[in-house]
Amino acid sequence: MITIDTVQNIADILVIGTGWTGSIIVDHFVRQGLKVHVLEMGADKLYSPGSFLNGWVERAEMREEQGHYVTRNNWHNAVLYDDLVTIENKQPHWRFNYNMKRGYGGSGAVWSGRCWRMLPDDFITASR
Repeated sequence: MITIDTVQNIADILVIGTGWTGSIIVDHFVRQGLKVHVLEMGADKLYSPGSFLNGWVERAEMREEQGHYVTRNNWHNAVLYDDLVTIENKQPHWRFNYNMKRGYGGSGAVWSGRCWRMLPDDFITASR
């Protein structure tokens, strides 16, 4: 069992997760000469660059009021990813599958710093 005393004896800094933020923090402190350890939720998974493209299927469902914008994505081949989560919602068009991506690199290994395109509705003031 890892305790705070154990961690204090083996590392100057303990970083939780190797996603974008965790990796930047690790780099920062290693460059300062500190001993850094990382605690990762995922198993010892190392994904090769582009490996997610083999199982990724992006299905764009067009909503007429939004024009030609992607409104949902699906992980078509869930067999390749053991950490698939379905996000449920009362409104069916907001229901989607999401891959938590547990392992080295976090979700940054999947998304590579990209995000969904903003929809026209995103720019409308919500409070009236």
